[in-house]
Amino acid sequence: VPLLAARARRLKRSLMEAYVLKYKVRRFVARLWYWTRQVLLVGLLFALLLLVWRWQDRTAEHIRSGQGDSITVVDGDSIVLRQGSVRQTIRISGIDAPEYRQSCTDEKGAAWACGKEARTALEAIIANHALQCAVAARDAYQRAVASCSVEGVADIGREMVKRGMAVSGA
Repeated sequence: VPLLAARARRLKRSLMEAYVLKYKVRRFVARLWYWTRQVLLVGLLFALLLLVWRWQDRTAEHIRSGQGDSITVVDGDSIVLRQGSVRQTIRISGIDAPEYRQSCTDEKGAAWACGKEARTALEAIIANHALQCAVAARDAYQRAVASCSVEGVADIGREMVKRGMAVSGA
């Protein structure tokens, strides 16, 4: 009988150890799952904040030229702004101007270099002024589509239409 009692105690102890081990494993798995969910939640919130920040960055983008920046007029509605090593192509929103090499015909049917004149008109508006643009969107070529102004001209696009060098509504 003492042998049987010793075996029963050992069996009881091993069952108790198994139960404790099972409890510890369950507790470990529960804690692991809890922290995994926390990390995933924080990662998801971070990704969401990053997306919101990038969206706000795109919608509230402003471009300003400063001293030492290079502004190149491509044609009547496109500008390239170089700020150090960064190159930004800006398309003036709301207008359509002739391309640089495009020619037009006047009322008499005579051809004239309207593309070159549109470029010259835009160069004259921008000349020796700091350019300020509010980006509305990006086009298929990743150009900034923006409403731009310089000192004395509140809307460059409207001024180009006034001068007859572009048409409105593009």
